[in-house]
Amino acid sequence: MSARIHPELASQLNHPGDSPLQAVVELGSVQKSPEETLKLAQEVLQRVSQVVGHPAARTNVLRNLARVVVEADRDFLRSLLEQPEVVSAMPNQMSESPFIPPVRKRPV
Repeated sequence: MSARIHPELASQLNHPGDSPLQAVVELGSVQKSPEETLKLAQEVLQRVSQVVGHPAARTNVLRNLARVVVEADRDFLRSLLEQPEVVSAMPNQMSESPFIPPVRKRPV
């Protein structure tokens, strides 16, 4: 399975730098129980840690949403995004506002 990666996260991964990045990663394509999500997240993060040789700086498993917030270096995140359990990923912090700006704004 190929993960859908938000263009801004892809840009951040390709930008050189040593500072860690934060990403929100969706796991699994089928809705799982919170306990199954936690177990799956731990397995995937452990596997990636073994591949790259170090763990992520910080992680937070959002069990009910089947997502994991990961703060890690670029190598860790690239390896994580290659895992078959990863469905999609987006940056935790975006440079542009997620709100749609008003069109033809006028006083009421």
